[in-house]
Amino acid sequence: MTPAEPTLTVKGGRLRRVALAVQAVSLSLGALAYLATLVDRLPAFLVRAVPSSDTISAPLLAQALGSPGHGTVYLGNHAGYSDLLLSALALRLPDQALSSQAVTYAVYALGLLLLAATVRRLAGWRGACIAGLVSMAATPALLVTETSPTGRVTSLANLVLLGWLATALFGRSRWRPAVLGAAALGVGVVTGVDAASDPLFVVTGILPFLGTGLVLGLRYRDRPSATLAIGTAAVLVAAAASALLTLAVARAVPLQTQPNPVSLASLREVAHTLHILGGDTGVVLGGMFSTLGTGFMTYIEVGVGLLVCTAVVAALVTAGCSVAGQRPQTTRDRGGLAHLVFWALVALTDLAAFLATSYALDLSALRFLTPLVLAFAALLPLLGRRRPLGRVVVAVGVAALAGANAWALATVRLPAPVQETPLVQTLEATGISHAYADYWDANVITWATKGRVDVRSVTECGDGGTRLCPRLVNAATGWFRPSPGPVAVIVDQRFSVTRPPSPTYGTPQRVIHVGNITIFVYDHDLRLTPSP
Repeated sequence: MTPAEPTLTVKGGRLRRVALAVQAVSLSLGALAYLATLVDRLPAFLVRAVPSSDTISAPLLAQALGSPGHGTVYLGNHAGYSDLLLSALALRLPDQALSSQAVTYAVYALGLLLLAATVRRLAGWRGACIAGLVSMAATPALLVTETSPTGRVTSLANLVLLGWLATALFGRSRWRPAVLGAAALGVGVVTGVDAASDPLFVVTGILPFLGTGLVLGLRYRDRPSATLAIGTAAVLVAAAASALLTLAVARAVPLQTQPNPVSLASLREVAHTLHILGGDTGVVLGGMFSTLGTGFMTYIEVGVGLLVCTAVVAALVTAGCSVAGQRPQTTRDRGGLAHLVFWALVALTDLAAFLATSYALDLSALRFLTPLVLAFAALLPLLGRRRPLGRVVVAVGVAALAGANAWALATVRLPAPVQETPLVQTLEATGISHAYADYWDANVITWATKGRVDVRSVTECGDGGTRLCPRLVNAATGWFRPSPGPVAVIVDQRFSVTRPPSPTYGTPQRVIHVGNITIFVYDHDLRLTPSP
């Protein structure tokens, strides 16, 4: 050893300690900033930002299913059976108005903890912190999806569960048959319910899980890959049985879904979807964008969308090179390879579904990109982990993202609670307990008043659009049975019920004006025209 070598070793040790300190401090500050903001803002956020007739329909329908005479329950074009099950469990908690959102977010948080635990086995505590912080530190728009009872949150948690199982099956050299069977059965049952509930989960969850088993099984043909293949097959068999049982129960209830309007996208639509992808990326990264840009901003957002596509391709290339390289020798290396392949396939399938179909219409399509967000959270800890500078850059970048998203959450202007809007206060003050309104007014008012004002969704039809028909979306036919008066019709110029009711319904007792909203109050129920 030359005299210079000890000096270099000491300097290298100091640099490593400095790098570790920078990472620890950065991640700690980012986590503290976001968690403090989340604790402060989440209660108001659940009450004021989340509720809409879409997001809270699952709790209302779950409540209807628990009562006799509910009739046929009509869902949206997303079946959401797992959302109904989760909401049914939440109904047993004290505050039914908020329990569904709180339980939904708790399920999502459990999924994130499992993701962090999986990454910790592969990339240590630093990797776990990065994965947890990226997936947890959401902007307000993303947080709405993560707390919405109809936001496919069970599918997201299930996605993490499949990733964990693929990693565990390939990473462990030996599994006892009983343990393997129990794990496959448990994961398969919940996977089947989510597969029946959400077609997108089949694409972004089940296909990557199957692909991971096939790729690693065909490449290595050893004991771990055989275990992975057997476990994959067992999960899929259990999932198929669970999905069929779920569909059979849904028919017996009966639950009926709407036709799904999704179709393959044209080239022009793909270009527009790239624009939306870039815009939604800005929504996720500190809430930089709130609307789709025009003019020069269009090119910037399309460019950001192309960068996201490039990142997904890079993840796939990395996974392919890793599979084609040397056989992994250690448990950690095998688990890391399965983790890399699974989440790279998740990113690919979600991006492909987003770009190649008509799912994306505007920035609200962010709810279809949550699997891609989780994939980046799962893969980012593996980036630059063998280089000190790379680890520092990733840690500081993640901390900056958490800080930016904390600021976005802290400064977002929340709407007034539904309970405090003039329309709801007027309905309650006048003693109206039964009303008809447009879909976007109906369910959310029923939820906000805890059923004190029972508002049912209708649409204009017949007689020049002045007759009313039940709108059977996120509704039960039992809701439209005749009830004693007084009964109100809410005419809201913002939505689809905009004309005064037909004179054939009789003369209203009184007419109440609330801004641009008109409430027609009758002393009897209205005979609705059957839905076409």
